[in-house]
Amino acid sequence: MKLSAVLLVVSDMERSRRFYENVLLQKVIMDFGDNIVFESGLSLQTKSSWPSLTGIPEDDIRFCGKDAEIYFEDDDFDLIAEHLKAAAGPGGCSTDPDSDPGSCPSYPVRYVHDIKEHPWGQRVIRIYDPDGHIIEIGESMESVIMKFLASGMTIEEAAEKSQYPEEFVKECFIKQFAPKRPGDGR
Repeated sequence: MKLSAVLLVVSDMERSRRFYENVLLQKVIMDFGDNIVFESGLSLQTKSSWPSLTGIPEDDIRFCGKDAEIYFEDDDFDLIAEHLKAAAGPGGCSTDPDSDPGSCPSYPVRYVHDIKEHPWGQRVIRIYDPDGHIIEIGESMESVIMKFLASGMTIEEAAEKSQYPEEFVKECFIKQFAPKRPGDGR
């Protein structure tokens, strides 16, 4: 079985759509009114329409669960982190998911935490969407590994630090440093 999509229930479709398009740079490919689908495979569904699809009473739908997250990654993590700060406006926004999203000047960018680096070398940032769903944005592991190799680490050292198999690290190295030949798809 293959995971086909992730769907989040949202309380205000227009607000959430603006957030995902403008803050997380997602592109809508289908708009069904109560449901929208982004190019990334993420979908949003209105809270008011969810009960008719699932049989779950609207009063039982909860936000701010803090027990799951949606994960994005990008090769240009620094650019994305700056974009998030700019979207939040001067001074950033509250880390409290229950705070008023209207208190953020541009979009409701509320941080779970600012940039942190994991022991395997990957930098990530976590934010809340307007309904308190946790969103993690991380630098791609390929770019982390390339950073290690560019700093002088051997393939073995980069594999150990990143906790990725040596074969993956070698593939990253080849993709980045091997001469490109016409027609080889690189």
